Amino acid sequence: RYDSAHRLMISYERLTDDYVGPLETLRLARFLNTTYSVETHAPEDVACVWTKISTNNDLRETRPHGDETARFTISQLNRMTEVLDELVVKYLDMDFVDLFYDYEKFIDRLRIKMIGEELSLAEKYLPQFITRMIEDND
Repeated sequence: RYDSAHRLMISYERLTDDYVGPLETLRLARFLNTTYSVETHAPEDVACVWTKISTNNDLRETRPHGDETARFTISQLNRMTEVLDELVVKYLDMDFVDLFYDYEKFIDRLRIKMIGEELSLAEKYLPQFITRMIEDND
C-alpha cells in the first residue's frame, strides 16, 4: 500500500471532461515526473497533448454519455449516496475526497431526473386511471 505522497487518484469522468481534463492530465504528468525513469511532455505542452488525444473522433464516440446505459432505483441511488458519505468521513484528510462529492452530484442529478420521469408518467396516466376507477364504481 502506498502513502498519499506516492499515490494519485484520478477519475475517468474528470480526465475526459472538456474543461477539467487538461488540468487532470497536467496533475498526472507532474505526478509521473516524480517517478524514476518517467518523463512526460513539458507542462505547457500537456494541454495540447490532451486536446489532440481527446478530440480524436474515434475516442470521443466511445466516451459514455451520462446515465444512458445504467438504470437504478431510487433506493439504490440513496444507498450509493450513503456509501459515498461514509467514504468521505473515512478519507476526509485525503486529496481525492472531492471525487466522492462529484459522484454524489451526479447521483443527485440522476435522482432528480428519475423523480421527474415518475411525475411525468403519473401526470400522463393517473387521470385515466382515476376515470376508470370512477366508471367501475358507478
